[in-house]
Amino acid sequence: MARLQRNRGIATDEFAFLKDHTSRTPKVCLPAPSYHYFYRAPDEGPYPDPDEYVEDLIRIYREELAELAGMGARYVQFDEVIQAYLCDERIRRSRGDDPDRLSQLYVDMINRIIEGRPDDMTVAVHFCRGNSMGRWVAEGGFLGDRVRRAASGRAVHGVRQPARRRFRPAAPRA
Repeated sequence: MARLQRNRGIATDEFAFLKDHTSRTPKVCLPAPSYHYFYRAPDEGPYPDPDEYVEDLIRIYREELAELAGMGARYVQFDEVIQAYLCDERIRRSRGDDPDRLSQLYVDMINRIIEGRPDDMTVAVHFCRGNSMGRWVAEGGFLGDRVRRAASGRAVHGVRQPARRRFRPAAPRA
């Protein structure tokens, strides 16, 4: 197995198509890098040090953001499935590694990827449990607390989130 290389864009073709067919701001959705790490953990052949694998993933995603920015993309969303998976105790125990450390790593990866993006590029993270067409992949409690602990005061898209902020449902309408 060889080291990771970006041979083509992840979503550049889709963005180009969408940009040509709308007058609105197109949103580009990318799989979060955690997906690659969780399912394609570093192979010891080309990656004797797992940190080298992380560095290659970050480089590839930075290259993608730079190309998308050059094409005019200003709204990029990471589809984060694995963080939500880590709320499921069955999945948390299945790998044998520290799920809290993984969560921390995944937050750090996205923060490092978005460093240096254009000031006018909005980056969002969409959390999804991977439930598709009625097939449940993950279950578990509210993931906000786990991700909040992983982020623990780190800047996310340049904004510091209060560490103890709780989700509050909207008041009922009268």
